[in-house]
Amino acid sequence: MMYLAPESFAASMGIGVRAAQVAFRNAADGKPWKGHHLPVIAIKGQSVGAGGKVWALAVDRCPAELKAKLGVFESPFEAPIQGELNGKVEPLQWAEQADRLRIIRPVLDLPKRSAERVEAFRRIAAERNVVRGCPTRLADTTIRDWVRLHELQGPAGLIPALPADKGKARVTFTRGWDAGIDLRMDRRAALAARVTRIAQSLVATDGRSIRETLRLCSDHLCRLSADAGSQLPVPVLRGLCQLNVKWAERADLERYRLSYLARKDHKRHQDKTVGRASLALADRPMSLLQGDVHYADIAVEDQAEPVRLRLIAWLDMSSLFLWVTPVLLSKGQGIVQADVAESLAYVTMCPHGGIPEHFYLDNGGEYSALAEAMRRLEYLAQDQFGLTLAKPYFEGVDRGPFQHP
Repeated sequence: MMYLAPESFAASMGIGVRAAQVAFRNAADGKPWKGHHLPVIAIKGQSVGAGGKVWALAVDRCPAELKAKLGVFESPFEAPIQGELNGKVEPLQWAEQADRLRIIRPVLDLPKRSAERVEAFRRIAAERNVVRGCPTRLADTTIRDWVRLHELQGPAGLIPALPADKGKARVTFTRGWDAGIDLRMDRRAALAARVTRIAQSLVATDGRSIRETLRLCSDHLCRLSADAGSQLPVPVLRGLCQLNVKWAERADLERYRLSYLARKDHKRHQDKTVGRASLALADRPMSLLQGDVHYADIAVEDQAEPVRLRLIAWLDMSSLFLWVTPVLLSKGQGIVQADVAESLAYVTMCPHGGIPEHFYLDNGGEYSALAEAMRRLEYLAQDQFGLTLAKPYFEGVDRGPFQHP
């Protein structure tokens, strides 16, 4: 989060430093500056004056129009604010600060120690107010605390503190085990680390299922708890040591299961974990048909002379359906237009095929007759048909939308 001092704000906006300080102080009371609501925050100990604090502008929370006016700053500062707020301010903290400020806004606009302000406190406490998305009733003391914090520290006083154990697991195994076990905290932590290693080893080495791993680790936990000094009766201890799926998620057993599959059963790992994507260049079936001739690495022998195998392939770029016609060629022979016509006839008469609207072909001579055929088809069908060549050597051929440069 970046913050701007009044001196830098004054230099960017072309106003005096004193005017910037007044604008920041008014913004802390909810008053706009030239149509903008400045998100300011109090910094204690940064300057002399009332309370020994100054106001700074939270640049990241400014609207886009105000950011554009600020341009490039020369002397923003960040470390003093982060020290004041005890680290990074999370988006949830900003959201709750906005909720608190919205709730106490009617009180801030009224004079202190007035009957109207007392009535405003009572009215807010009697209503259901939305905090963090949940309607709730606030105690009168809570509302007064928020108002007092705002008067002392400005909007920064309404930013809630993060929990001290944020990001840390609050449950060792299960809530029942944590509440009922009679072991010291250091022994509990040692048990958690040991049972977690056992579970991860069972899954990663032996490929045990999550369900079977939970059953075995529950038995291990019961035995290890008794060895660690638990005086609970065995039936009670066994009931407390029943592990659940939530503990398996915290132990990240699923990741170890996938690691086992990758090492022991590669095909299953590919089928279950690797994502697949199907890419198509056309929206409708047979709207674009791509054709090519491929060499086949298959040895075909004849008594008289060697025989070569060629494949005439057609691919529908929408459904990705593939037609392949094998052609056997003797020495000195190649694919001719008759071979292409016979192969294409199978495509047009196939239940999965039909007459394509557009061809995408290479510059082979075996496809040269298709250009004239598509012109005649356009005339007969009174519809648009086209042909695109990867390298159009033929003049007058429509290159189409799928051409190569």
